[in-house]
Amino acid sequence: MKKITALSILFLIISFVGTTLAGKIVYPWRSTTAIVKAGETFEVWFSSDADQTVNSVSLRGPYNNAEVTIIDTKTDTWVYDQWSGNTCNRKLTVTVPANTPSDRYDLILKTSTGDEISLAAVKVIKEFKKQFYIMHFSDAHRWQGTYDTPNIILREISTIIDIANIVDPEMLMETGDNHYPNTNNDSSTKQRINDYMNGFMNGTDYVNGMNNSFAPVFAIPGNHDTPQKNYELEPGYPNSGYEKVPSLYFNDNYGLQAHNFTYGNARFIGVNNAWFPDDGSGTPNFSQQTDVAKSWLDVVGKGTIRIGYCHVMTPQPLKAFNDPLKLVGAPLDLIILGHCHSITNSPFTVDGKQIAYSTLTSRDGNNKAPFNLYKIDTEAGTYKTVGNDQSAQQGLETAKDYKTPKLKLTYSKLNDGSNQSNTATIVNKFDFPIIGARVRFVMPKGSPYYVNNATVKQEFDGTFFHIVDLTLDLTANSTTTVEIIAGVRVDQCPDDPNKMEPGICGCGVPEGSCEIGVTGLTLAPTTAKINIYTTRQLKATFSPANATNKAINWESSNSTVATINATGLVTAISGGTANITATTVDGAKTATSNITVITDSVTYQAEDAEFVGPAAVTNQPGYHGTGFLDFTNNTNDYIKWTINVRSAGTYTLSFRYALTANRPLKLTVNDEVRIASIAFPVTGSWSTWGVYTTSQVLKEGNNTITLTAIGSSGGNFDELTIGGNGISGLKDLKNQTGKSINIYPNPLKTNKLSIDLIGFENSNNVQVKIINLIGQTVFQKKSNNLSHLEISTSDLLEKSVYLVSVESGTSKIVNKLILN
Repeated sequence: MKKITALSILFLIISFVGTTLAGKIVYPWRSTTAIVKAGETFEVWFSSDADQTVNSVSLRGPYNNAEVTIIDTKTDTWVYDQWSGNTCNRKLTVTVPANTPSDRYDLILKTSTGDEISLAAVKVIKEFKKQFYIMHFSDAHRWQGTYDTPNIILREISTIIDIANIVDPEMLMETGDNHYPNTNNDSSTKQRINDYMNGFMNGTDYVNGMNNSFAPVFAIPGNHDTPQKNYELEPGYPNSGYEKVPSLYFNDNYGLQAHNFTYGNARFIGVNNAWFPDDGSGTPNFSQQTDVAKSWLDVVGKGTIRIGYCHVMTPQPLKAFNDPLKLVGAPLDLIILGHCHSITNSPFTVDGKQIAYSTLTSRDGNNKAPFNLYKIDTEAGTYKTVGNDQSAQQGLETAKDYKTPKLKLTYSKLNDGSNQSNTATIVNKFDFPIIGARVRFVMPKGSPYYVNNATVKQEFDGTFFHIVDLTLDLTANSTTTVEIIAGVRVDQCPDDPNKMEPGICGCGVPEGSCEIGVTGLTLAPTTAKINIYTTRQLKATFSPANATNKAINWESSNSTVATINATGLVTAISGGTANITATTVDGAKTATSNITVITDSVTYQAEDAEFVGPAAVTNQPGYHGTGFLDFTNNTNDYIKWTINVRSAGTYTLSFRYALTANRPLKLTVNDEVRIASIAFPVTGSWSTWGVYTTSQVLKEGNNTITLTAIGSSGGNFDELTIGGNGISGLKDLKNQTGKSINIYPNPLKTNKLSIDLIGFENSNNVQVKIINLIGQTVFQKKSNNLSHLEISTSDLLEKSVYLVSVESGTSKIVNKLILN
């Protein structure tokens, strides 16, 4: 909710001074945020002391305040949690002013004995969206021993919240095992819960808490969300090691453990089945929850889509979660899960439908800020997974490197209300678009403002600053800039009906025909090591992503080391380094990739290959090269080597690896699955390296060798070694019988190529080929008794590097030809 600046940290500190921190506000509090449209009502559940009266209710936002109206008060006592038996004795119905800006607000009750405060408890909105995102994560296990040292998981969740504040989902959900209590210190545990919700300073860095999310948050308990007890001394429910009455603990520290709420035509049902057996047997208490959910649906209606969230393994408890709701004709359409720690079997099938999705967890070592993202359509009553079939994303490019978020918002100036203009840059490195992303500008009061490249969603004068919230669509793998300027935009073409609004392309330019200029260019990878005679594709990304002219001129600083073609494909020629420079035709924007060519044509290091998912590390001894790759995710992780052999045939592929458990991988050669599941033998420890060898047919020239995770995270991989008759690659060869060839001129600068064939004068079936470096034969001639050959290269060869091959019987000579 609050932008982390010196001002907002001070605001957060002030929030704690001289107040009771929501000790008696039951709802909305911590695990549940109230979502309310401006001008409409919501309920406040308050457990008051005897003779304590509520004088007024207000909302305190990060930049403005709003006084709400109490329209009804009920003082009956009722049990709000049938597990714990906890009660509440006062229910207030309050109305939010119609002009309240959309934001997340602290709820403040002014009482006869002092203020009662629930931080970030209310999200005011202008309307219920028909299409919106839900962001989900689970099983963070904050503060769990070595898993979160030093605050790794906390920083990952902080990254997820930063990403959520750009994506702008309508709600952020966490499905259990939220954090580990400190069983030895109750005050320390309460501080952890405060930090979990409100954020805290971690050295010089600020770590977001759940209340720093602009989206309303909802959390349900996991089986680890209570302090562990001595079961022998305190036998009881539900099993050894945990609080005897966990629901009571959760109520006291988080709020409602099971809750239902509406959002427009959507129905959300949060069920606490974290403390039940995973065999689906259930208990009467579980039935109580589903009975409450059914009764609630009877009152509010089943809506167009029903979404459940829980902390439970599959499959039986999911059926128990889903089946009782069918008694009112309202089965769940989507279930999001905790407890599984994996997306291997996600989506799960429930009653014949794939509707249940689990999420990865930071605790299990991927350390890339995992989350799920769903797109909900309440009009159609449907949902879509975003990005992939499992809706699973990793928020960081590099594990534990919090400077590499895949979605990042930066400002050119301090966004603290001190500047009359500012520019926001949003870098989206996800491979999917984001519809309706959010940018907030904090500006000085007293001036109108206009923006470029975004739409104003709302703006308002706060207590001290003018707030402008913008919305815009982000394309996949893009960089977008948004500008805000004090003043009124001058329309240069007020009377031109065909202009681009407001005439930014000039008068007389038809709508939609404005050419969009290139403002920036990046290349990936920026550095790469490539084995000799192999290739690597460079990827160019334009800013803005919808630039009109995306033509590029490519150039190599050393074409004897590496060449580049018109599509950005690099070919390694000889050992050394070369800078590949891309220059846009429009705007002359440049980007560079540094290429190092390794002369080894037999051994290919894993860390130099193309890879997505595995982490390049050096944390185990005995590796070769500069490190090794550590598979981190259960699916979609892969390592792809590009290797080169001089002739088609069967070769041995030897993978050097370390492994402590069965983690099979799929082997693909040239996009063809060769082995669906390789069960690499366990080596015994991560510092013990073994070799797995398989024989595979390869084609002449370049081949891709890929290992892909298929349900477990894979081992550590160090290198790939090629064995076979063609392992000498494409180096210049001379036959031991005295045969050789002489090519001239070389480099070739004319249209006439001469070849002297020494030792082939009395040979039959002499075959001469000219081959490009992707293995295509561009010239071929067969003859007997050849000693000299002249070839006209006009319209035959382009500027590049080629291989001239002369073969007869068992003799084969290959020399390199450079065409300038």
